[in-house]
Amino acid sequence: MPADCQPQGNDLLIRIRGHFDFSLRPQLQAAAAAEVTGRVRLDLGAVTYLDACALTLIRQLADRLNARGLGLAIHNASGDSLRLLRAADLQGLIAD
Repeated sequence: MPADCQPQGNDLLIRIRGHFDFSLRPQLQAAAAAEVTGRVRLDLGAVTYLDACALTLIRQLADRLNARGLGLAIHNASGDSLRLLRAADLQGLIAD
């Protein structure tokens, strides 16, 4: 499965592997609805492809979490993924 969601205490870790595109929408929607009281961390370290739909999904996830008083932090973004996140004005979500 290209997205793996793991509770970690009050937080939720979402690890994406391979292609990050619209096909992950159901998993990210479920993560946004999860019973989390802390931060949601999105690990992009194993992403090999990220498209405009993925950027929209990230923004939607951040918005849904913010509406609940929660935050989203992106970890391990590099290369093209990092450049695309910055170009989409999502750099405020990048934790490292």
